[in-house]
Amino acid sequence: MNYQRILRIASGYLLFTGYQIRTLDVKSQRYRVSLWSVLYFVGLLIIYLICFGHHFEESALLKITFDLSPFLKHLLLFQIWLGLKTFVFCMIEWKFLTKVFNGLLVVLVGTKAPQKVSTAKKVIREELLTYLIFFSTLFVAFAFGLYIAIEMKFELPPMDHIMIALALFMPHFMVAGALRFHTLSLWLLRTKLSEYKDQLIIQDPISQKSNVIVEIINPVLKTDLEENRNPNEEFSSMDEIIKNDELEVNKTPVEDITPMDIYRYVSEGVNGIARYLSSTNKILQRQLLILNGLNYNCLLYGIYTKLYFEKSWHLIFTDRNRRVFYAANSVIFVCIFLDYLFLTMTLLSFRKTKSGFYKMINKKIETKTLSEDKLTILKDLKRGLKKEMNLKLFNIVDFKIWNFVIIQLLMLLSIAVTVLYQYFNDQIVELMHIVESSSDE
Repeated sequence: MNYQRILRIASGYLLFTGYQIRTLDVKSQRYRVSLWSVLYFVGLLIIYLICFGHHFEESALLKITFDLSPFLKHLLLFQIWLGLKTFVFCMIEWKFLTKVFNGLLVVLVGTKAPQKVSTAKKVIREELLTYLIFFSTLFVAFAFGLYIAIEMKFELPPMDHIMIALALFMPHFMVAGALRFHTLSLWLLRTKLSEYKDQLIIQDPISQKSNVIVEIINPVLKTDLEENRNPNEEFSSMDEIIKNDELEVNKTPVEDITPMDIYRYVSEGVNGIARYLSSTNKILQRQLLILNGLNYNCLLYGIYTKLYFEKSWHLIFTDRNRRVFYAANSVIFVCIFLDYLFLTMTLLSFRKTKSGFYKMINKKIETKTLSEDKLTILKDLKRGLKKEMNLKLFNIVDFKIWNFVIIQLLMLLSIAVTVLYQYFNDQIVELMHIVESSSDE
């Protein structure tokens, strides 16, 4: 897998969202700030400040929203101020992101593998799947936007509406980059762990079949045994090797690669992943905590407006505007759901790969045929996989699927209680107005 290309494309997207202002410099193999990235962010900042100030000017849309429900007014004001703090928070986090991005780059491409273990088809498939995971939410949001544009007959909404929406969602879009980058990094580290596992699995067969591989590379070499061998058996053996191993043989001569070289390479790589996760997980988790707060407010706003739209607001909308409202409201839920879904799936895949690696090391240790040096390295790998790769969710609890699901369920429960309380409170107020008006008559 071409890790450099993936990270370069991902850094370009995260720069576009404003999550960070560094791009991958191919020559120096480091993330650096460039002049055009600074100019781009300055333009982004000016647009945000203009849109933010529009929330405190005369606006027909805001006036209608505030008149419909005081609760919506408070939600909007809370979102706009929380968004401003999030925008500033993302700028402060830039200095920590330098460590995160450069650390991931070193872990993924810092050391050249002694032997290749993947076929070309597998590499292409893994890379395409990586892009799908990273850009899936963007594709879905674009599809909803296209549907809304078709419903609106590709007419731009009033500038008032655009500025209000940008001020509300630009900070959300920025900090959402933390979740996508966290998902991407876990997926790439899972792939790297799988490569290290394959290195240990195939190193013994490669050592045993070195003569056959040299024979394939340099068929001029012949022995007396080869001259007496049945040609059909020879080609059958070669086909079996190619079919079963499916390895891309490295250009490095086989005699230069020793089993201990592979063991040391895997040990350094796994320990590098463990150090990276322990030093950077806290940074990404506090950003995910901020994102979770924004998601909470957006879900509360979306559920509340959906409830009142079905109750009474739909009466004042035309059929086309109703469909636009449903699409705009649904995209909030779908995008948040997809972000969390791919994060949990990636985490599950990472833990599964780590568990498989751990079991494979146990089996190697139990064979009791390895040298003392190899056993020492394997025990060190076992300890690192078990104790040094445990992630913390929001820096509070272990990052496990059930812990994540429980936190999200508690969040949804609190949203449901809040919406029901506000709904019944509004009904009581409305009933009191009816009673007062009837008593006056």
